[in-house]
Amino acid sequence: MLDNLSTHHIYILFIIMALCEILTQFSFKQAAEDSKNSFNKFYFIGLITINITYFLYYKIIRTGKHLSVIHAIHHTIVLLAITLGSFYIFNQKLNFYQILALIGLIISTSVITMNEY
Repeated sequence: MLDNLSTHHIYILFIIMALCEILTQFSFKQAAEDSKNSFNKFYFIGLITINITYFLYYKIIRTGKHLSVIHAIHHTIVLLAITLGSFYIFNQKLNFYQILALIGLIISTSVITMNEY
């Protein structure tokens, strides 16, 4: 089903992977703070979402693309999603150097992927 992926579908999977990884990090953080319960729903949710993330990662790797490119795209999307979420949800501001670094990250990831996709 996921073996013959178009570039468009791969990018959709990257976005789903990023959202699942962010949910995993949030869930594990909540699980650590609520560690007194014998059954911790946040830990369970984190396990499910991390498995979804790396299942999709495996499917993207099977497309034959370079692992370094896949890894760079995945973590760039995660970083941008966390940055946007922090800005809009938590009102956290970025300074000039952080904005410059994000622009550099986007440009660098774009250059790395130019000949791959």
